[in-house]
Amino acid sequence: MQERNDRLKGNVCPHCGKHVTPYRRFLREAEPSNIFRCGSCNAGLKRSPVVYIHVGVMSLLLALIGAPLSIAMIKALVPQGIMWAALILLLAFWVLLTNYASWRYIGWVIPAEKKENNN
Repeated sequence: MQERNDRLKGNVCPHCGKHVTPYRRFLREAEPSNIFRCGSCNAGLKRSPVVYIHVGVMSLLLALIGAPLSIAMIKALVPQGIMWAALILLLAFWVLLTNYASWRYIGWVIPAEKKENNN
């Protein structure tokens, strides 16, 4: 069990040390700014502020991939329907990749501890 926790550092509850949630629940329910209940101990948790940096970096990378791809498809005279379909698929893939990496690598904080540290 400890080996699995080492691999999934973003999915470890800071309160109980167990798994917070399976990915399917995380995908449906977790939001960076909302309280999320740990599936193991029911503690209220928030995403680490690092999640905002992660989303920003992943958005920048998407732009760095999407812009040259769009330009290349325009220069290659790819039909607009195919071009838009490819870009929509890229966006969908990138959203899932960003979400999965967040679940796997970005940890949780206990909101009460966060407020105590700011005072």
